[in-house]
Amino acid sequence: MHVVDEYCSNEPFYPVPKFTSQPKSSKQFYNLATEKDENWFSVDSKLSVDFAIYKGLGARARGRGGAGWPARDLDAMTALCKVRTTDFIDLKSQLEDQMTADNHHQVYQI
Repeated sequence: MHVVDEYCSNEPFYPVPKFTSQPKSSKQFYNLATEKDENWFSVDSKLSVDFAIYKGLGARARGRGGAGWPARDLDAMTALCKVRTTDFIDLKSQLEDQMTADNHHQVYQI
């Protein structure tokens, strides 16, 4: 879901964003074939059947293809993966520290 939010936010993937703020997402993309905004999770969507999504330099996701765009999207998704992996590791460490502190506090109360 988070990747969808990033694709459907108004921040382009080039230059590669820092991914430090919550994206504003409509969960919609512009379908070049139908020339309409469409919902990412529509029941009748042809996404991944007839076309793929790319964003590249644009401020919105598009359905269809384009030379060079997949490389831009890959760079952005690689950066997003690294940022969120680091966030996860940091959160895990904070939770472990909190559990250790809570356990020490309980031992002292006994």
